[in-house]
Amino acid sequence: MSYLRLFLGNKNMLFFPVCVENSEVFANTPGTGPYYVKPRSAGPTLKCSVRSEYSDPTRYQVQWQRYNKGDLRYVSIGNQLHDSTHFELIGDVSKGVYDLRLKDVNTDSVIGSYYCTVLDRQETQQYQADPIEVIALVPPSDPVITESPSQAVTAGDSVTFKCSSTGGSPPPMMSWTFLNGSTADERHVNTQLKGSTSESILHFRVRSEDNGAYVVCTVTNKAIEFEQPREARTPRLNVLFKPRVRVSPDQDLAIEAGHHIDLVCDADSNPYPPSYEWRHLALGEVYAASKWTVIASRNMSGDFECRAANSVGEGSAILTLNVQYAPSRYNPREGERVQIECSVDANPQAVDVKWSGPQGFISDGPLLVLKSVSREQTGNYTCTATNYLSIYGETGSQTRTGSATTIIDVQRPPGHADISPPRLNVIVGGTITLTCSTPDPGSPAGNFKWASPSSGGLFGTREHDHAQLTVRNAQLADNGRYRCRADNIHGEGKEAVVDVTVSLYKPNISKMSTASLPYIHPMFWKGNYSCRATNGADQKSVDNTSWTVMRVNHGPVVLNQRFPEEGLAAADIGTMAQLRCIISARPEPKTVNWVYNSIPIEENGRCACRRFTKAWPHYFFIQDDGTASWYLSFNLTGLNPLSSYYLRIRAKNKKGFSEFSPLVIATTNDVTEDPNMLAPSFLSFDLMRKSIVVEPRPPPDDCTLLYVSSGDTWRSAGCFSQDQPISDLVGGAFFRARFCSREHALRCSKMSHILGNSIGSPWRLALVVPAAVLALLVIIVCVLLVVCCRSRSPSKGNKKRYAMSYQLIVISK
Repeated sequence: MSYLRLFLGNKNMLFFPVCVENSEVFANTPGTGPYYVKPRSAGPTLKCSVRSEYSDPTRYQVQWQRYNKGDLRYVSIGNQLHDSTHFELIGDVSKGVYDLRLKDVNTDSVIGSYYCTVLDRQETQQYQADPIEVIALVPPSDPVITESPSQAVTAGDSVTFKCSSTGGSPPPMMSWTFLNGSTADERHVNTQLKGSTSESILHFRVRSEDNGAYVVCTVTNKAIEFEQPREARTPRLNVLFKPRVRVSPDQDLAIEAGHHIDLVCDADSNPYPPSYEWRHLALGEVYAASKWTVIASRNMSGDFECRAANSVGEGSAILTLNVQYAPSRYNPREGERVQIECSVDANPQAVDVKWSGPQGFISDGPLLVLKSVSREQTGNYTCTATNYLSIYGETGSQTRTGSATTIIDVQRPPGHADISPPRLNVIVGGTITLTCSTPDPGSPAGNFKWASPSSGGLFGTREHDHAQLTVRNAQLADNGRYRCRADNIHGEGKEAVVDVTVSLYKPNISKMSTASLPYIHPMFWKGNYSCRATNGADQKSVDNTSWTVMRVNHGPVVLNQRFPEEGLAAADIGTMAQLRCIISARPEPKTVNWVYNSIPIEENGRCACRRFTKAWPHYFFIQDDGTASWYLSFNLTGLNPLSSYYLRIRAKNKKGFSEFSPLVIATTNDVTEDPNMLAPSFLSFDLMRKSIVVEPRPPPDDCTLLYVSSGDTWRSAGCFSQDQPISDLVGGAFFRARFCSREHALRCSKMSHILGNSIGSPWRLALVVPAAVLALLVIIVCVLLVVCCRSRSPSKGNKKRYAMSYQLIVISK
């Protein structure tokens, strides 16, 4: 298959008919291509060989031609090269092989389309192989933004961006990317190649969301396909747009009448900020600000619109407020006349209006009249109106009913009081707790007041003005009658009375009762068995339960078949397998033996491997790879609060002991204060007994928790019961105490005042005073000895002096 084309000669301007590739002429052609080459490097070899019948150089002339940028040049004619610097013919020309090798790649001298042609000199015909293109890989230059909006634009306007890049082979591919990472639609992009410059134009309409955004021009080609594309960012867009309004709360809002609510309006706009205006659409009330604090009332229900405006335009948003309110409330006094009218708006006019109220009250007509209201008439009163509609398309009259409710709360004193429990017996040191209530609190609601033996029978003294009365650390003086009542501005309710008995000692009543739990069949049940005795007495603190543990002894039983999943062992070849033997036994078995193929397995020793044919024994050793781990946990109980403990542990087995673990310092937390518990008010030191005295004494169910401090740190020294003296104390400069419950050790009272030098002085005096007396006696004895020695020494000296003077007198004579 062939076609004709015009061929323009290089110099002589001759036209030759050209016949495109004929498989009968060419044995080997350059291929499809293109070839990509790098400048200043060796290029490819372009194949071109003809069949033997066309290899006669006297008739057929094989030529290489290069076409680039409208210029067609001969590379070779026959075996003659026109540019031996960049090209080289390879192959045996006599056999018709004219392969062309590109020696030195130069952008201007090498790139282009290459044609291998055969010229028949006799027939003046020319045969041509398919052209092959050689392209130099040259990176494009960094893109440059040449055009972008220099002024602010308004949302909806069209904007144009231009980006250019010079050079690059092959010509670069250009694209546009928005700030969110999306690529611009090809319909909005136009890319052109002008000489060596590539130019891309982006054209689109801006939105308000594009304000402050930019677009990125990206350039890449085959030379940098494995590198980061080259980019250029446009200046940020300045898009003017009208406010986009948001209101909060952002949903329909329900609020009770009389409460405050902040209606907040916010808008995003350019220019910013906009002006704000709130408007109640039904009432027409206007408030010019972004935040409107509204006091909800019945007529405020409905839609609120916020409008925000700037130089571009305005936007709005609506918030719906639903003001909820209780029925109308009337608060007359007992004996007053009450008259309420029910106003009905209906079309057609209501034909039946009724009032209904508590205790089956019914009244016809829109007017409700209570001539002398009483407390029994307190409650909800509902006005119900009925009319009948004649609707097009409906047969007969359609009944419609509407209703509204109001409350009549008659002002009255509270009702009679009730006290629970109705009777109470406590022992000295216990707690008295009484609760007062009334079925009718009155209007307004009344306050409770108590009268007790400690108040002298007077109502409403200190700590006697609450619904619950609590007396801790009860004494014999708290024995007697307790009264409670509720009163308000209209009067006093009927009081309630209860007698409380405070006993000095627990009654010494005993009765022996025996219970048994027989077993007829063999014993299989193990566990804890408890026996509890009760007689209905109100003594929650008494432990009336005893328990025992029953163990059933039996021989070892292997349970692997009963629990197959726990006893299953599976492992890959070459890996470690762990076998479990699940055993139930009481008492625990002393030894557990494993057997493999009727041969006992031991932890260590000598073993023979039967697969070896040698006679000498082989030795096996157990290697500890650290995969087996044991975890044991211990609970340390009975620790004092706010105390530090130093702990370290070590393990033990049949082989011996492990090393001790690093020392761990653990500090317990302090207790929780209960302001309702009795607290110590005074600490003193008993010099005779050398112990601390706490006043008042703790209740029988409490103990005294003592704290000691030698500096800034406090620590506990133990909790002492009521009959246990606080002696043998650890050293410290300051002491404090609090009462704690024995049942709940971390529930304690408030802390007492600090006992400081007052406790240290007696101890120091007890030691210092005898020592001082002893030292004084020693000093006195020493002084007496010195005086005695002095008194004897002068007499001997005087005698000598007299003798000497006597001798001197004799000599003078």
